Amino acid sequence: MQFKVEKSCHGLNCIQAHDMNPALCLRVKRIALDNDTRNISYKLAKQSGAFLQGFDVESGWIFIEFWKEEYQEFVDYVNKRLLDPIKDWEREAAIM
Repeated sequence: MQFKVEKSCHGLNCIQAHDMNPALCLRVKRIALDNDTRNISYKLAKQSGAFLQGFDVESGWIFIEFWKEEYQEFVDYVNKRLLDPIKDWEREAAIM
């Protein structure tokens, strides 16, 4: 699975997925909400104006809008992280 940028119903650039693996859905949520200023995910989320509009880990749905035009680096980073193997703790966290 790889995200492709599309237009939201609000006319903003966005990424969204349905039926995503719950552990990967949780991973993307954590990237979008990262508040550790030392992490690249924090920098890219702020640079892109990434706004987590909604998610449901159980159903694998996530929807992120971009409030700035500098979003491609964030999308590329998320897509790269989706290729990382799923760790056991991510599986367990997605079930909880």
